[in-house]
Amino acid sequence: MMVVLNKQIKGMKNRIITAVFLVLSILFVEAQGQVNRRASNDKSNGLEKQSSGNSAPEKHIFSTANSIPVRPGIIGSAPFWNEKAVQFLYPPGFDVKAIKSAFEYRFTIVSEQNDTVTFKSDKPSESLASVWSKIQVGKCALRIDALDKNGKTLEQVYSRSFHRASEYRKRGPRMKITLNESVTMGLNALVHSPELPELLDAKTVSRLSVFP
Repeated sequence: MMVVLNKQIKGMKNRIITAVFLVLSILFVEAQGQVNRRASNDKSNGLEKQSSGNSAPEKHIFSTANSIPVRPGIIGSAPFWNEKAVQFLYPPGFDVKAIKSAFEYRFTIVSEQNDTVTFKSDKPSESLASVWSKIQVGKCALRIDALDKNGKTLEQVYSRSFHRASEYRKRGPRMKITLNESVTMGLNALVHSPELPELLDAKTVSRLSVFP
């Protein structure tokens, strides 16, 4: 009884592993097709750019799209979620109450490189969106001063430090190997694994010998 059961279990293992290899082979063929299609499209795009004659080369620059506040707080309406945050990728605004004697507020941000950026707003809870792209990456100190109609400082109403996070690049470094090569390496490692023959019978192993 145990012999029959062991044969059934081994046969089931063989079928499962064969099915896995079949799926991997299909994925390999599909990946290879995608690589070929991508190469064909890149070649076509390259020819189109050359034929246009006035296309500027693409520059690897940092994105400026994240200069828009994410769910900014509103005094008396929407809470400020970033009170305890220490780092910001998107421009923050802070829960700072206005004072009656102030006409406007001056925001001063000093980076650890000693670069200073300033702007003014009629409310102290204004986000830093208008100057966010000018603030250097790294630790920054923020100070908000209340001003009168003549621009004279009445008092400091807020101060804090935070880390201005680096923005994401539009394009990362080029892959060291292609998708085709990556799939091939994975299949080769699996097929030539020393533990594989212990799970399969000789007939199944011979079926997989097509892999180099």
